[in-house]
Amino acid sequence: MADPNIVQLEHTSINEEIQIVSRNSSPTQTYSTSSPQANNNQEPPTGSSPQAHNQEPPAAQVVVDIDDEDGNETTNITNDGEVFVDIDEDDNEPTNTTPDDEEDEIETTNENSCRFIAAVLAGDERKAMNTFLESREEIVRTRIGFNGETAFHMAVLSAKEKNVAHVVKKILKIMETEFLAIGNSFGTNALHYAAASGNWEITKLIHLKNPGLANAFNNHNLKPIFLAATAGHSDVIKFLLGVTTLFAEDDHHASSVLKYCIKASLFDIAVDIVQNRCPLAATWDNGGDENTQTALEVLAEMPSSDDHKHCSSVKKLLDAIWPILKESDLYKTSYLENLLLTSAKKGNHEFIVYLLRHYPGLINTMDSSRHTIFHIAIVHRHEKIFTLIHEIGSLKDYIATYQDINNDSMLHLAAKLSPPNQLNRVHGAALQMQRELLWYKEVEKIVPPGYVELENDAKKTPHDIFIEDHLELMKSGEKWMKRTTQFSMVVSTLIATVVFTTAFTIPGGINNNGAPYFKRTKFFDMFVISEIMSMICSSISIVMYLCILTSRYTENAFLKSLPLWLTMGTVTLFISLTSMLVAFCSAFLVFKSHDKYYMPILLGFLALAPVMFIGFKFPLFVDIIKTTTSSKSLSRSRRKLFPRKRWYSCKWLKLALQMPFISY
Repeated sequence: MADPNIVQLEHTSINEEIQIVSRNSSPTQTYSTSSPQANNNQEPPTGSSPQAHNQEPPAAQVVVDIDDEDGNETTNITNDGEVFVDIDEDDNEPTNTTPDDEEDEIETTNENSCRFIAAVLAGDERKAMNTFLESREEIVRTRIGFNGETAFHMAVLSAKEKNVAHVVKKILKIMETEFLAIGNSFGTNALHYAAASGNWEITKLIHLKNPGLANAFNNHNLKPIFLAATAGHSDVIKFLLGVTTLFAEDDHHASSVLKYCIKASLFDIAVDIVQNRCPLAATWDNGGDENTQTALEVLAEMPSSDDHKHCSSVKKLLDAIWPILKESDLYKTSYLENLLLTSAKKGNHEFIVYLLRHYPGLINTMDSSRHTIFHIAIVHRHEKIFTLIHEIGSLKDYIATYQDINNDSMLHLAAKLSPPNQLNRVHGAALQMQRELLWYKEVEKIVPPGYVELENDAKKTPHDIFIEDHLELMKSGEKWMKRTTQFSMVVSTLIATVVFTTAFTIPGGINNNGAPYFKRTKFFDMFVISEIMSMICSSISIVMYLCILTSRYTENAFLKSLPLWLTMGTVTLFISLTSMLVAFCSAFLVFKSHDKYYMPILLGFLALAPVMFIGFKFPLFVDIIKTTTSSKSLSRSRRKLFPRKRWYSCKWLKLALQMPFISY
């Protein structure tokens, strides 16, 4: 070539663009021409010949790479008209490398990774080990997941299953240590995935091979213990607590781990963190970010539980945090008021009781709507929080006069429809209506008499709001009650008809004196008693259902009479059905029991099948009883806020009971 920096190539096509690239030359030069008709007023580019200027626009692209010293070149032409010319200074023979070859290599690597994942998930140890040994480099490095996970990352993440964990353990024994530190697109390594999977053994094996991973952050500034705490894997958290050094005095990551444990209800681990590892984590809020919360704020947002173990664990955690809180800057009335109001909205009555015991001055705290915790309890229908009002003495009468920013009293709030999550806890629209009436009546007993007809800013009394909000519920309750009654009444009528007919068809017949032949057998007496019981109960059930069908369905009817009639009708229906089955079995055994000794046992088991009808109706029966008796629970003091010492808790009595008996 005359000039190594410029290479001219001729192309036979009409439209052509030549891009000349020199490895050691000045910037790329491009020669392009067009027809004279289109470029009469254009000047040719500098350094180009007139012949080149008269050529058509490009249809192909030629890239030439030239080496100054040897001048060896390699030209590659792809299907789309792109030509790569590579000049190799060491080898005079041309080497052709196309993008298709690279794609084939990537596809082969992905195929190996996918084959490895399939073998691991299937628990095929032999196939997984062979695939790993053949292409371990690709399996641990090639990213095939959406977030850049490798095949090994996916295997570790699936290690919760026993068969998968067995294969992963085998692979970990032969894997190089440096491979474990390889992360996905966000820097999440193998130990992060093991902690997220919840497999304690895999987590321990990875840590033993590479101890430094326990303190490795990913791109989201999270350590493996954070992922374990988020998923609530207690065993993994306990192990990583001993090997993770994140509990320095200025390390706010300890607060994150503590809050994750609280959200997962791992209170024993949370107590261990506060008492033994990082006490200040209880008051940190991740560097003071306004969008983050302290551990107590997270605990205040947790819903209440009836589990005694849960309540005792929460109390232990509060006992551990409270002394630390009193020594911190957070121990202010505003912070405690926020905790109290938050727990009232979430229904966390254990937290409220603990706060009020240690800081009774919070009892009349108000939010921005001028609602106390008792107003909030009425709005959200938190029964256990509302009953605390019966434990504050005469202060109850003072708080009952509070009105909010809309001049709504407690009774106005009780007149509004319950939130759906509380309303749906009771089965049936009629029982839901009864529950709403019970709340309204109990709050009506607390407020002063003049507040019953008090109007708010909208010129509405509490009763006006109640009728307006519950009109649709009353209509639905009437339909539900009639539909339930009609179906049950059909069953009661059938039972009464069958029992009445059977009463005049005595098993075995009668003799000439009109006496039954088998009247002296024990099963005959059982037959007579069960027949009478079934007939009486079915008749009572029919009468109760008739009362329901002919009711006026007023407010007071939903409160007392309708639930009472439904309860009595359901109970007597169950008794009549059971008695009818007993009568049938007794009649059969009167003249068959002496032939087959196993017949009574067989009939007893067969008779259980129809009685299972009671099981289908039992939830309804339970809801009726619970809703009817709930009025007593709303007006009863539970003595949780300030419990009184009972006579058997006196110290002298305990000592007396521990004294040995004196023998004479």
